This record gives sequence, structure tokens and C-alpha cells, in this order.
Amino acid sequence: MEMEEEMKRTILMIGILISLFFVARCSREPEINSRPPYESPKVTIDKDGNSHIDRLDPGESVVLEFELIIPREEKTDDKKTVTDKYI
Repeated sequence: MEMEEEMKRTILMIGILISLFFVARCSREPEINSRPPYESPKVTIDKDGNSHIDRLDPGESVVLEFELIIPREEKTDDKKTVTDKYI
């Protein structure tokens, strides 16, 4: 009888410890500032037009933004083409 109560008490204590462990683990705040501040990777373009990205971690991706300027042709009254105006 006494051994059964001791087993019940031990099982209850183990259950309490496990639940406290999960509560403590789930209640902590996420590590928002665990990484250093974002540093933009350095993109270099060689003379052949190939781009190279430095300081890039494995699995990290980079978005490259380009501005594309397309000349718009306009016909003037004297039928000359003007290409110095952009869209």
C-alpha cells in the first residue's frame, strides 16, 4: 500500500516536472535579436557583366533590384524619331 502511494507520488512529481519544463520552454520570448543586424551583401559586377555576391551565408537569398529604362520613340511633325524621352 505504501509502495503504491510512493509510486503515485513519484509519477505525479515527474509529470509536474515535465509540464513545468514545457511551460518554461514555451513561455520564453523568441530570440528576435539573435542575429546581428542585417548587413547588405556586397554585389560586384566584373568587366564581363557577371555579378558576384560576397558575405552570403549558405541558404541565404538576396533580392537584386534593377531599374530598366526603355526609350520610348515619338514621332514628331517633321517625321524625326525622338528617343531622349523615357517611359
